[in-house]
Amino acid sequence: MHHTLRDDIYLRLYPALHRFGGFHILYRMVDRYFEDRVNEAAAHLAYFFLFSVFPIVIFLNALLALFAFDPNLLLSLETVIPQPLLELLSAYLGYLQRARSATLMYTGLALALWFFSRATRSLILDINKAMRIRRQRGPLHLFLLSMLLTVGLLFSVLLALLFVVTGRQVMQWVGQWLPTLVSLIEAWQPLRPLVTAGYFFVLLLAMYTVAPARPVRLAEALPGTLFAMAAWLASSMLFSLYVDNFSRYSLLYGSLGAIIVLMLWLYLLGVVLVMGAHLNAIVATNRQWRQRQAQIMLGDPPHYTFKD
Repeated sequence: MHHTLRDDIYLRLYPALHRFGGFHILYRMVDRYFEDRVNEAAAHLAYFFLFSVFPIVIFLNALLALFAFDPNLLLSLETVIPQPLLELLSAYLGYLQRARSATLMYTGLALALWFFSRATRSLILDINKAMRIRRQRGPLHLFLLSMLLTVGLLFSVLLALLFVVTGRQVMQWVGQWLPTLVSLIEAWQPLRPLVTAGYFFVLLLAMYTVAPARPVRLAEALPGTLFAMAAWLASSMLFSLYVDNFSRYSLLYGSLGAIIVLMLWLYLLGVVLVMGAHLNAIVATNRQWRQRQAQIMLGDPPHYTFKD
């Protein structure tokens, strides 16, 4: 891991900053936000996220047309996606169900893979930049990794939606043999938002573990994952509250109001994802400093720059 000049200065000031508890982590997070221009990285991610949202919805709608899919089932994702955006996607799904086409499905799949893989590639590069990793993957390796993560993510989301769509039919079939189990599952229905959040938590943890161009243990990726998940949920809830009660986008942007809201939320999501990687890097830097201090006590000369 290569450290910048600011990282070296931070390491030298770490003993003094550490006395203020978690303040030194907050200070470094804010400093890195401006130093690495996280706002620009988030805007880049939001651009590709925006162009991948509707192709993904087109493709998933074409596949889920095989089942009795109710667009309102998307509202079960309100834990991680603001309510106004879910209503927009549900309305779009309702439109697509009236205009089904095999050509539309394949076009949606191609566009979804292209734009979402570009978003994934940008996120991989941003995570490596946050982790101060100089050794980068080759273009082919990076392309294959971004496509693999894209396909894996789309496939996992598809499985999750299929579970939501077919869950009741499966429960009816299981109920013929194990009625007690079905009653137990129905009693846990109020916890479904937690299950949804846990599912996305696993996806984030996998991203922060696989994306860096060096081995990363799950424990190293855990701080940023916890932060990103908590910030994601909080930003979605607060953003939904703001749009519902304080904002009048339709008066300013007219019919484009919902798209503007979607763009703003995707931008916030990009900031959260990139800052999660920065938190992992800060925690790793602090851990290296403590390990180095232990080595100094054993007689090793002091150094403040570390490389993997």
